[in-house]
Amino acid sequence: GIGILTVMYAILGIISWDIFLKPIGVRPSERFGIPALQSYLGHPGTFSALMGVLICFVVVDILIRKKMRHNLLFILFLTATIFSFRRTTLLGVILACIVVVFLKQIRRIIGNRTSLKMLSLVAGVCVLFSSIIFVSYKDLSSYVNQESPRSVLLKTGIKIATDFFPLGSGFGTYSGGINQKFYSPLFYKYRLSNVWGLSEDNPSFINDTFWPHIFAETGFIGLICYLWIILAFFQICFKALKNLKNKEESGFAIVTLMMLIISLVESSKATFYEMSLWTFFYFGSIAILQSWLSRNRLEKKADLSNGDINLYA
Repeated sequence: GIGILTVMYAILGIISWDIFLKPIGVRPSERFGIPALQSYLGHPGTFSALMGVLICFVVVDILIRKKMRHNLLFILFLTATIFSFRRTTLLGVILACIVVVFLKQIRRIIGNRTSLKMLSLVAGVCVLFSSIIFVSYKDLSSYVNQESPRSVLLKTGIKIATDFFPLGSGFGTYSGGINQKFYSPLFYKYRLSNVWGLSEDNPSFINDTFWPHIFAETGFIGLICYLWIILAFFQICFKALKNLKNKEESGFAIVTLMMLIISLVESSKATFYEMSLWTFFYFGSIAILQSWLSRNRLEKKADLSNGDINLYA
């Protein structure tokens, strides 16, 4: 429902930006000289992230409930993701689909070879398509080009983490969204104020990266803690796939794992885990899985206790 309406509105926004997007304050966005889909969400990145979430649910619906007619929805949302021109989301979707195809725990739940072959084919086509058309030299060089803001933020972030070892420079001091409003003295200290897009007058790219922002502000100890938390989230997903027997709950565990993979890929370019909307989707899903696992443990304890009572009765 909402996914189809969002895509339709995005298309209408391309056809007539003055009527559908300008009144709600959405600016036009182009990639490769072509208008990028963004709908009412205001940015192609937000639009593609929503498409990524919807793809996860549609893929699992196809594989768990065997609703093959949802292939059309898969194609619709995948095409919308492609024409948002957000390569990280597309790459995340591809990796997530590959995991669904090859992970043993998931194959045990799905048990449908036809669906797996279909998904393998689609994933292969996506890899080929994205490799040929959407992997550009500009994006690949953004981390190694000495002049790009992202490269400068990465190199300076490593230096800050080293200079302020082991706890970093502190919250709100480097490459976060807050620095667009409250410019950090570190940008003057490390001569970033002279870099285009990172100056106090033009901080448009000041939060154009995520992990340097984390290890610069919280140090190597903070980075290790952050990675440990994400690893714990993956462990919750795998525990859920192993222990949840209900197909709907197992399907939701697959969706959550796919979303987590996509979010990890997205975080390579943007401060993804600091966006409240997606934090709700991803971390909220992890919390639901953990609550189901806790419920199962309590039910098993209750069954064992009842068994002991019957034994001594």
